[in-house]
Amino acid sequence: MNSSFILQKRRRWETIQVFVFPLVFFLILWRLKAYEASVAERAKKAEQKATMEMDSDEARPVFMVPDPQFRAVKNDDLAFMDFPAPSCRADGSCPTIILVSGNDQTFAQRVAEKFFPNSSSMQEPIMGTSLYRNRRYSIQSDKCPVKKTVRPKNMEEGNITTECVQVLSLLRKNKAEINDVLFKGFVKSNKDGKINEIMTAFDLGDSSSKSFKVNIWFNETMKTSLSKYEEPSVPPARSLRESLAQSQSLVSNAYIKSLLGDTADIILDFLGEMPQNNDMAFAGMASDWLERILSEVSPIMFWLMFLQLLPIKLKTVVYDKQQRLRIMMKMHGLGDAAYWAISYLYALLISTIYIALVVVCCINLEISTVSKNSRVIVVGFFFIFVNMQISMAFLFSVFFSEVKTVTVVLNTLLVMAAALNLTLVTAMITQQQTPAKWIFFLDLNPWFSFFHGLMVLKEFGEAAMKQGTQGMTLYNFTQSNSGVRGVCTIMLVEWLIFLILAVYLDQVVPSGSGVKKPPLFFLRSATKRGHPEIADFLKSEESKVQNIEIGKDDVAREKETVEHLLRDPQNLKCSAICYNLKKVYPGEDGNPPTLAVKGLSLAFNTGECFGMLGPSGSGKTSFINVMTGLTEPTSGDAYVAGLDLHTQMDEIYNNMGICPQHDLLWDILTGREHLLFYGRLKNLKGKILDDAVEEALKSVKLFDKGVPDKFAGQYSGGMKRRLSVAISLIGNPKIVYLDEPSTGLDPASRITLWGVIKEAKKNRGIVLTTHSMEEAEHLCDRIGIFVDGSLECLGSPEQLKGRYGDTFVFSMTSEPSHDTDVFDFVKQFCPNAERVYHISGTQKFELPKMDIKLSDVFRVVKQAKQMFPIQAWGVSDTSLEDVFIKVATEAQAASLD
Repeated sequence: MNSSFILQKRRRWETIQVFVFPLVFFLILWRLKAYEASVAERAKKAEQKATMEMDSDEARPVFMVPDPQFRAVKNDDLAFMDFPAPSCRADGSCPTIILVSGNDQTFAQRVAEKFFPNSSSMQEPIMGTSLYRNRRYSIQSDKCPVKKTVRPKNMEEGNITTECVQVLSLLRKNKAEINDVLFKGFVKSNKDGKINEIMTAFDLGDSSSKSFKVNIWFNETMKTSLSKYEEPSVPPARSLRESLAQSQSLVSNAYIKSLLGDTADIILDFLGEMPQNNDMAFAGMASDWLERILSEVSPIMFWLMFLQLLPIKLKTVVYDKQQRLRIMMKMHGLGDAAYWAISYLYALLISTIYIALVVVCCINLEISTVSKNSRVIVVGFFFIFVNMQISMAFLFSVFFSEVKTVTVVLNTLLVMAAALNLTLVTAMITQQQTPAKWIFFLDLNPWFSFFHGLMVLKEFGEAAMKQGTQGMTLYNFTQSNSGVRGVCTIMLVEWLIFLILAVYLDQVVPSGSGVKKPPLFFLRSATKRGHPEIADFLKSEESKVQNIEIGKDDVAREKETVEHLLRDPQNLKCSAICYNLKKVYPGEDGNPPTLAVKGLSLAFNTGECFGMLGPSGSGKTSFINVMTGLTEPTSGDAYVAGLDLHTQMDEIYNNMGICPQHDLLWDILTGREHLLFYGRLKNLKGKILDDAVEEALKSVKLFDKGVPDKFAGQYSGGMKRRLSVAISLIGNPKIVYLDEPSTGLDPASRITLWGVIKEAKKNRGIVLTTHSMEEAEHLCDRIGIFVDGSLECLGSPEQLKGRYGDTFVFSMTSEPSHDTDVFDFVKQFCPNAERVYHISGTQKFELPKMDIKLSDVFRVVKQAKQMFPIQAWGVSDTSLEDVFIKVATEAQAASLD
């Protein structure tokens, strides 16, 4: 389990991918809900404020009164005698100006006199405000007392003071003259920094006692010059609205008074918006929108959340198969049951954390699908589905051997299933007329059944939220028409079916766990009855094997030694023993059975390196697969450290190490972590494990600074090979199988590795397979040459060369025109010589050692140089390679006969 945690930690992006999707989804929902709440809060405050303004003078419309330093006075552009002198700006006593014009000047003057009350009037004062300071004004038609502050009724508010200001209503000829005054007083003068602001202006045009027509100019200074002054005390939009409203009210009221007298009055007492403002309307829209998202999207989002766990689980198992890491773990003692149990428990742990995250977020966000239904039902529903999904991932992994393929296929299936859920499945579930058997047929698909359950939980949750009641309870769950109970029952059954099928197919379908087993492997008697031709085949082959063994004295002696060891309790001193071991593969597609290992009897001694040589297909791999427990022997016996291969394989794993031909390593684990993992498989713990790892790293020269803690993916080819050898040696195994350990290494790395193997064989037996005769001669104490599943010869390299090396190899190179001369010359001094090679002037001969001496060869070559030109020549003793070729060739020729 600890190694699984390390692997998952290294695959951090896959882990992040699992949790990012739900976290992002819930974060978006949280922000939407927070925004909805803030909008609703603003709407509530706006409603409260509008209600309060109904009883407040603050809501009364006011004029925008220019500040004293900006009020219109005489200057070069405004040389009107009725404008105040500029000196009034010094003490802030300048009045504010209103311009009035009309075709009937007398009528216009009479209306203007009714605009504002004087100081002695009992009328309510007309109010104004300054845009740029906290200041209010009481506007009157006569001159204000110097430094007199007026506080009208209901106009005191905090630090805001109310001052008196005089207004001058000045008559102009027409609206063109008003436009000229306004332009010169503000726009033109503004360029020189001498602003002359007019409070407001009216043109009555053709107005008379029978008709009322008016044009109004209102002060819009805040829109054009706001950036030049301090922050406004009131919002500009509100100030403009109120100033225009007060101007309209002022001229309308003055018109009425000019006709009906001062007792007539039109009062615009309040100016405000409706209580239902934009914030409240948008709050309602946001709430409806969010509710619609949760109602329509939540089932498919939950579906996608949990379905994204499937590719992560599936790719992890397929990756182990693709990289053949599972075989490596199995050969070091991790059985199929333990592998599936660890993988299942770890996947379940991740899924359980995932369920807890989803449920907690849904409860806090008040998502009705989860928060309004019984927690027991919701969590149980999710828990059943994730268990069923783990089993489904294991089942899918049987049919895939590459991660890329499974990713493409699975993503395609998920997209298709999501589209069907949103269209066909949703329509069939929501329609009352859909027959129950059709729904049941849909629910047989685990992805559709999960979506069906989510739809039902959503409906119960929404109903509970609208009605203020409880959603699905345990009582509702037990009802036959609830839908969720039926879905849970189907997923429970599929959970068990998928798990059983995954374990079964993993054994009978070629996978990453070794050679496939027969379909009825779980019934041993049935398995044996399933291949009756094997027994007949063995009987027919028995006599052939015995005939082949005739004349192989060394092989016969080895068999006698094995028989003696099996009778002697001292056989425990041997690392491994096999006696009459046979392996037959059943025939397929009409082909006969294949005898891969033909009654092999061997004893592997402690402190010995045994070399297995042979051409491809000679049975070396089949023999190692039997001895390492990947396949069962058809017949015969084998013992490792005194443990029976048939009955004590689990214990044998703890006494066995293997270095496969190709490096089976995790790129995302360090060298130290590899050794820790395989050391735990050998039941090493605590300080013993740490010491064994350190010793293994030192033995293969991987203990330099930083090297043990580098990822294996960053190792060179030689470092990976040495790490594979170190893995095979961890735990001090009694027997170690090294399958071509130096393949692909440079000469320096090969020599280093040879030194490691020589040191390692001192206290254990080593079985070495190689195609390098140099390596076999350098490392092996004994060598066995295999051909067609049988052992052809056995002995030390010196013994084999002495037994089969009864010739010298003589080679000579000359001009092609002298090929005949060379041949005749060799035959003349050695009649029994055999030419074994001839091409482009180069010829090679085998000279029997009994017929010639080396001194004779040198003498005759000297003579030959006088007869014809010789470019090159050589003579050598028989090498191990020559022995291998000779034995293999003769054995294959004999088998064909």
